[in-house]
Amino acid sequence: MLKNAAFGSLCFLIGMTTYALAQTQAEMNQAAGTDLEIADAELNKVYKALRAKLSDDGKTRLKEVQLIWLKYRDKNAEFEASLYEGGSIAPMVHAGSLTTSTLNRTEQLKGMFAEGYEEDSLP
Repeated sequence: MLKNAAFGSLCFLIGMTTYALAQTQAEMNQAAGTDLEIADAELNKVYKALRAKLSDDGKTRLKEVQLIWLKYRDKNAEFEASLYEGGSIAPMVHAGSLTTSTLNRTEQLKGMFAEGYEEDSLP
């Protein structure tokens, strides 16, 4: 649990540092993209670790759910960004929505480990 909090804090600090250094909207958009890459990498790591612990049927079900979740995440981010359509902030809003959803999904997946999620046990 402490490691999860530390990772979340690290992601927040990286994001805040990147945003603090950003001077233009283009730089903030790029920083938001970097935050998404970090969140997505963590999601993929946790997803693979969970798959490794599931039966073949469980793997199939997880994949089906994950694909549906990805479609939802992407469409939701498109909608949120559309509220700023034509504005230079739209890419940052899009990436921010994707990042938030991805971080939330990562925590959901961590909660699905029967014996608890252990960072050190990841492949």
